[in-house]
Amino acid sequence: MSSGSIFIVHSDKDLNPAMEIAKMLKKAGADVWMESINLKNISPEEDEDELIEKAILSSELVAVITSKHALSDDWVKNQKGFASDNGKNLFLIKVAPCEADKKLRWRNIPITDFQSDKQAAIETILERVGISPAETKDVEAKSKSKTLETTQTNHADASKEASAKSKDPSEESAMLEELKEDFEFYKFKLKEQIKNSRFNKILGVSIALVLVAVAIFVPDLVEAIQGIQDKVQWAGGFVGGGLPTTFSGLNLNTEKVNKERLRGVQTFERRLIRMERGQISFTKNDIFALEDEFKLYIDA
Repeated sequence: MSSGSIFIVHSDKDLNPAMEIAKMLKKAGADVWMESINLKNISPEEDEDELIEKAILSSELVAVITSKHALSDDWVKNQKGFASDNGKNLFLIKVAPCEADKKLRWRNIPITDFQSDKQAAIETILERVGISPAETKDVEAKSKSKTLETTQTNHADASKEASAKSKDPSEESAMLEELKEDFEFYKFKLKEQIKNSRFNKILGVSIALVLVAVAIFVPDLVEAIQGIQDKVQWAGGFVGGGLPTTFSGLNLNTEKVNKERLRGVQTFERRLIRMERGQISFTKNDIFALEDEFKLYIDA
């Protein structure tokens, strides 16, 4: 990305204000990179995650569209965390009431209120990447001079787009809806496994503490416990060794692994969302390919 480059992070639910901000920044002369814009119609050979990472690393400023949706969006938090880990300058653009100042990982990041004063917020962001108000006005004047030249072209493009969307999308929509249900079911199963892993971890720690307390305060029971240990292990053999491994290190890591996989599903969900919104062109074969890729992911 060039000088004055800004990477915009946003929740899918904040797409409209994000697009408005991106438009205003571009009009002022900033080089803006936003997933909803720059990943539109990318080739199947390109890796979305790599493109996003490269754009973040090459940007001067990572602007996070901030709202209650963003504060709870794992995708937003992942991109914000990646930017922070790589020493990028972060800036929050508040577009709706939220309590970012009460969130540990958000409270120390500079913020501007786009909702209260749009122009002032845009100027603040521009100053962060070294674009002065005078430069902004000059770019805006040049932009206005081109408006009449592009109006007819825009109308023609809009007409073509409307014509393309007029095709019956019922079959593709049904396929996307079915795939979305697969995503939701897999997420549900992962969340259940995370819950079970957390319970097992707490139970294991509790049992360990009880045993330590018994060993300390009831020494006579220690020999008895040691005496039945062999019997417990022997009995465990009949249940596939489930008892000895229930609270093993592998089980304790399951929660972390499943959380990572849960975040991975978001990549597939966001591609599906762009298909639903018409942000990327696709065919039935593209949907089948996304489904196959997802199956490979969950089987890995």
